[in-house]
Amino acid sequence: MVKIKKLDESRIFIQSWRFAGISMTSPKDQKSPLGIVCPQCGCHHFYTTHTEPLRDGRIRRRKQCRHCFRRIVTYESAPTQPRKC
Repeated sequence: MVKIKKLDESRIFIQSWRFAGISMTSPKDQKSPLGIVCPQCGCHHFYTTHTEPLRDGRIRRRKQCRHCFRRIVTYESAPTQPRKC
């Protein structure tokens, strides 16, 4: 078990949703809404405060929860193969 020291939330940017405790819902799961969920308050509503393209083709977005103001960072990339219609 890893002990994590709680730091001042206003100064932390979570580097990846995997380590932030944020849940991503699957398109196959019809019961839950799509998107990310705030690990602190459970809200689905985020503001995007900053968007930055990276050299490897991904996009880094800094987001902030509308209710508790927790900040997270997401890394987004386009799928390598196009979807079949």
